[in-house]
Amino acid sequence: MARKNIKESNINIKTEKLPLKKANRISELIRNTFGLILNNAKIKVEGVENIAKTNRPIIFVVSPHNGHTDSLFVRKAMPPRVRSKMAFIAAGDYWDKDMKMKILSNIFLRTLPIDRSGGAETNNDITVKTVTQLLAGDYLVIFPEGTRSRDPNKEVKDRKFKTGIIQMLVATINALDEEQKKSNSPVIIPVYLSGAETIMPVGQSLPKFREKGTLRRKEIIINIGNPIDLLPKIEDFDDYGNRREVMRFLRSLTALLKEHFVAVQDESIDLNDDETLEPY
Repeated sequence: MARKNIKESNINIKTEKLPLKKANRISELIRNTFGLILNNAKIKVEGVENIAKTNRPIIFVVSPHNGHTDSLFVRKAMPPRVRSKMAFIAAGDYWDKDMKMKILSNIFLRTLPIDRSGGAETNNDITVKTVTQLLAGDYLVIFPEGTRSRDPNKEVKDRKFKTGIIQMLVATINALDEEQKKSNSPVIIPVYLSGAETIMPVGQSLPKFREKGTLRRKEIIINIGNPIDLLPKIEDFDDYGNRREVMRFLRSLTALLKEHFVAVQDESIDLNDDETLEPY
C-alpha cells in the first residue's frame, strides 16, 4: 500500500455503496445449520465478554491460520448478535475466480473479497470497502498471516504477521474525519485459535472430527482477547512522507500486535484443563 494512500483519502463515506449486503434471516439460518457439523468437535470458548468492552467498530484478528475450517470455528464461537454481522476478508483472486467459489464462500460465511494485486487504485478500493462496512456496523475478520500455514505446530511468536492488517487499520482511521475518529476508529480484538489444524489441514479434502482410531472428539480452543486501541499511536505518527519511516512504523505496530497474541496464547494454555465452555 503506497504511503499516500495510508495518510490521504478522497473517500466520501456517506455516498459509498455498501460492498457487502447485510445478512438476512434465511442466509444466517443456512449458515447456522451448516455450522452444526462443527459440534462434532469439542469446542472451548473463552473471553466472549471482552467484545462488550468497546462500543467502537471491531476488527477481529485471528491466529494461527492453519486449516480450511478456521473461519467456521471463529464464527461458531461468537454470540448470534456478533455472528450475523461478521464479514470475513478474503482473497478476491481465490474466492471470486469463478461462480462455484463465490457460491461456496457465501453459503458458509459472509465474505468480503479484496483485490491483492496492489497499486494506489486497488488500495483505495480496499479502504473504501473496509470503512463503509465497519461504519455500517459490521465486524471485520482477518488473518494476519495472510494464508494458511504449512507448519501447524509453529507457535504464534515464530509466525510471520504481515503488515497488511496495520496498513488497512491506518488507512481506515485516516479516511475518517476528526469527529468520526472519536467514536468510529476501529479497535482490534485478537482471537487465538488452536486445534482446528487437526480437523481439516492443508491438503485434506474432508473434515475429520474424531481422534484416529477412537470416538473421542478433537478439541478446539478459541480465546478472545481484550480490545487493542492503536489510535493514539497512529495519531502520533506524522512522518508519512518518509517511506522508510512509514515501513518502520508499520512493522513496529505489527510486532506489537503479535505480542498481544502471544499473551492471549499463553492464557489459552490453561483452558486445556478446563471443562468445555460451549459456543453460542
